[in-house]
Amino acid sequence: MRKICGTALPRYDCALPLVAILLALGCTLARSASGGATTGKVKGDGPGVKLFHAGFDALAWDSDELTRIRQLHAKDFSDKQAFLDARNMADYLGLSPVEAMHMPVPLSIVFIGFAGDGNMNVNVTTAEIQTWFGHLDHVLPHTRIDMSDITCAEDGYCRGLVHGQFQSTPVHSYVHMNLTCQVVVVQRKEVIHAFDRAIHVFSRPVDPELETGSQQVDATKMEALIDNFVQFMGLDRSYTIVVLNPAWSPAEPAYGYRQGLSQGEITHLLGPGSKPVMDLLSQGYIAEPALPQPYATGSWRNNWYSSKSTKSIATKFSEHDAVWYSNHWANTIEAYLKAEEDYRASLMSSLGKEKGAAAVVHGVRVLRNLQGPLAQVLREDLMLDRDTAAANLHSRFRSMHPAEDCMVSNWVGHSRWLMLDLTAGGKDWGPALGGDGVVHKHTLPNVHEHFSNLHSMKRSARESMRQENPEEHALATNLAHEKQAHLAAVGNKQYHAYMMRRQARERDARAPDAQALDPHKEHDDWSRSYQEAMAKAELELYERFAMRHCHNMMNPPHICMDMKDEVDKLRTIITKLSSSRGVGTEVFPKHKWDIFGFEDQYADLKEMYPELSEEEVRAHELFMADLTAVLSRAIRHVIVPPTAAWRQADGYSHLTATPYAKQVNFEIYVISESAQVMEYARARHFPLEDFKEQVSSLALPHQKFDFTSHAYTLLDDPVLATAFSASIRTAHQEIPSSEELLEGEAERLFIDSRELAYHLRRTLAQHHDIRKTSPGFDHTHLNVPIFIFELHRDWGVLIDEHYNAKALDDMILVVQNAARDDEHPTGMMCGGSLLARPLSPLKDALAATLLYLGGVLPPHLGYNPGKHKVNHDWLWSVGAHPLSATSVGTRYTQVQKDALGRSYLLDAMDSAADKVNAGIRKLRATHTTHSLYAHVLKSQPKLVAMLRKFDHLVSTWRSIVTYAYELEWGPAADLISVMQQESVEFYDLAVAVSTGTESMHCSGKTTDDSARHIHSIITGSGAVAIGAALYALWPRLLSRSNKMRLN
Repeated sequence: MRKICGTALPRYDCALPLVAILLALGCTLARSASGGATTGKVKGDGPGVKLFHAGFDALAWDSDELTRIRQLHAKDFSDKQAFLDARNMADYLGLSPVEAMHMPVPLSIVFIGFAGDGNMNVNVTTAEIQTWFGHLDHVLPHTRIDMSDITCAEDGYCRGLVHGQFQSTPVHSYVHMNLTCQVVVVQRKEVIHAFDRAIHVFSRPVDPELETGSQQVDATKMEALIDNFVQFMGLDRSYTIVVLNPAWSPAEPAYGYRQGLSQGEITHLLGPGSKPVMDLLSQGYIAEPALPQPYATGSWRNNWYSSKSTKSIATKFSEHDAVWYSNHWANTIEAYLKAEEDYRASLMSSLGKEKGAAAVVHGVRVLRNLQGPLAQVLREDLMLDRDTAAANLHSRFRSMHPAEDCMVSNWVGHSRWLMLDLTAGGKDWGPALGGDGVVHKHTLPNVHEHFSNLHSMKRSARESMRQENPEEHALATNLAHEKQAHLAAVGNKQYHAYMMRRQARERDARAPDAQALDPHKEHDDWSRSYQEAMAKAELELYERFAMRHCHNMMNPPHICMDMKDEVDKLRTIITKLSSSRGVGTEVFPKHKWDIFGFEDQYADLKEMYPELSEEEVRAHELFMADLTAVLSRAIRHVIVPPTAAWRQADGYSHLTATPYAKQVNFEIYVISESAQVMEYARARHFPLEDFKEQVSSLALPHQKFDFTSHAYTLLDDPVLATAFSASIRTAHQEIPSSEELLEGEAERLFIDSRELAYHLRRTLAQHHDIRKTSPGFDHTHLNVPIFIFELHRDWGVLIDEHYNAKALDDMILVVQNAARDDEHPTGMMCGGSLLARPLSPLKDALAATLLYLGGVLPPHLGYNPGKHKVNHDWLWSVGAHPLSATSVGTRYTQVQKDALGRSYLLDAMDSAADKVNAGIRKLRATHTTHSLYAHVLKSQPKLVAMLRKFDHLVSTWRSIVTYAYELEWGPAADLISVMQQESVEFYDLAVAVSTGTESMHCSGKTTDDSARHIHSIITGSGAVAIGAALYALWPRLLSRSNKMRLN
């Protein structure tokens, strides 16, 4: 015995594996030579066909590509030489694999305040827009992210550092998103003036005790206003990005958008403001002002997309003049904004001059709206006793109240629009410990930062020219003297009136049983009144001076532009005072402050100071680059985001989300931990009816959603109780917090989702078929099991440590906890404070359902094809919707519903393209020969039928793409079954044709160059195998021969 191959084995035993390897190698070589491979490139492979991608007529029947496809079935089969010249059967028939299908996406961008009429007098010309936005992400290949690659650390909901994960092979898609960008030109000054006034009307102080501090704009009111604007403009049939540049003094604290309340407001409402809130609620309800009704028909946008009836696509980049419609909207909306001012002033007038009046009015308006999570939280906090409310609403791990959300600078509406305010200044937000995509103050392009240097240079240049020009110097001197005299007179008048009121109040205070005066409060009231009066007086002075020396002047003096800066600052101050006290002002006159002349009238500045032109070009270039990047992120993460995939559906050769089904059955299992009815302060039940209402809104026109509910209790079902207990895990979690006294780690219970799902499948299989579904090519029905656990215990329990709800590959899990002071914190922060976890899992359950049905991901998740990574960008995770990380919302947006419908189409189109390409590969493997031509003539009817089927399939694809362009998902989904049936029939015909030709090869009627080498390769492989066998067996034969001789 010898030690061979590293082991003490007989030599012939070691050689036996070599025999198998050599035999396998010989067989592999033989198969390769015979052309037996079924994947990869085949001889004759060339570039594939790209459908619906080029030009204005990409969807028109008379386009070059579609015309060629329509004429394939009319092919003349009598030309034998043409058949022999073709490389293979697919080439002869004119069939190429589908390389890409382009789905057009309509996009409109509206720039408001960029015609020298907004903040810092920024003027973006048509040429600049064309240069920077003419190629704004026009073609985006759709990407699917494998759900197995999205762990808690990847979706951003962990309490830790969040980075993207490497994913080298995302799920392929044939469909590319092809954006048609339309820049809408609006009326100069009128439209931005309307939005300026809206910000004034809807704003209030963040801190009720600091009226001139930072302001917060009611996002709910602003969303309704932008909805009205988009409908008036006829942009509701496209995706719209509204970019605002309102005038706001850089010397004053900025504002942001928020649908909830600030911490200061909540403190005020729970303290001195609670009684005024109850008093206002007890008064008779006065209906709030209603927005004007938009046009029913006749908008320019209908004319723009009238080409859709001819199945054409708008040009890749164009500019449309909507000045008349925007001007009409601005004039119409003025009456509504005035009514809103009067409505809020009437509410504030009943509160007197107390601080925090704006917070009280906002709280009353929220409470009167009985719908939504914000009203529910605020109602419980104000109307329950203090201990009960604290047990229900507050957590010792949170520094933010459940009614407090993040103040942001951008917003995603419930319609098909996004808003970006470049003047606003929101908070920082993102994962608590940082990571990719965290939003900070430099994330958005700041108009002040980009153009402040240019603005200062212009002001210095104007000052120098005033010193050199005697007339301008005299004019500036006269303005200074007039201002000094006017403000002195107004100040004396205000002081005299204050002293008269004070003497009268002192006399009243000396009366018996009179209330003593509060000198501090009296001084504060006078200080605010004095500040407002002086600001109004100065504003009035500048208005009179500008009307005399600047308005409608051919060459206005340079001091006019300096006055404009002062007017913007005064308007900001008065706006803040008015928002807190409800005082009517005239900061929005009819001339809209368009009385200082245009900045381009001051061309002599650039002639005398050429460095101004250089600085202007530099500032514009940097600003436009940053703005383009932000809009690109909006497109990639909100308008056409990637989707998730986690299953291999029947008939699909790629990973996908749940395929489209005409009938969707939601089997809802509500499993309660205890049958005992608990106190209101400690028991919470999942809002099942609200959940059904929102999920029902996802159904397409011809899609039916049914809901069936089942109730179980763990107390009465030992099997379920055992399954639940077996899935409970314990973990030590790090708690990020800004409070030093809090512990760094805490022991927490959580549910192992995979373990629980395994037990649920086994436990409920005997009662309900939770896996009953009909995916793939049979789009009849789908069953969606949803398990809701209502846990009434002292310790909150989450799913996989971090989730209130989670979508698995065959079910959805939801946990409803009784709110506790030791509730789990979130991993998100805003402005240095932890964001509150919603008290109800409704928001997370809606997000999980959307993910389960169509793989729709939250907007902070994306895919970077250059780095092959799942990336994060929290900038557009805003808005009051279920996928937002900065606000609480329980209503799906129209963009999310569109993403679901588009996901259905993308999966089905990809599966059909897979089937077609498989058939074409079969045809490409069939090479043209003389003897095969006779078979082609005999099979001509079958070939014509196959080409007609390909024509019909392309026609179906064209119809689906056209409906998608029109954002009509219902009619497009109705064609899914037709499309996939046609793809299967095409594949069957291609297989039949290729199989018939293969039989001719096998009968020896045709020859193939590769077949000549098969015999020699097989013979050689056999010889090698025999030699290896003899080599392995020869020692044994010798051993037996020696034994026989010895015997």
